[in-house]
Amino acid sequence: MLRDFISHSEGTTTISINEKDLAYNDGILIEFDSILDEYKPNLIVLDLIYVHKMSSSAIGRLVNIHRYITEENSLKLSIININQNILKTLKSVKVDGVLGIGN
Repeated sequence: MLRDFISHSEGTTTISINEKDLAYNDGILIEFDSILDEYKPNLIVLDLIYVHKMSSSAIGRLVNIHRYITEENSLKLSIININQNILKTLKSVKVDGVLGIGN
């Protein structure tokens, strides 16, 4: 559950996400919606410190989260603490640019 890993200050909400949330949480966008309503941030920081592997479905879910936050809610999203192996995978499937990471 995302609410276990949230911190908020000065318009920025940081969420540390885990592998299970990316791989198996079909209601993750509903959880994000609730968090956005409660904290009303300008910036979401998605911390991937607890993600050590990522399946193709998890990559898709990460892209959906990015789209939901940036396009549907017009907020800024920063993704931090990406495991180097995951970053290589994201680059190999060419979603690093979509996610705004790996520059």
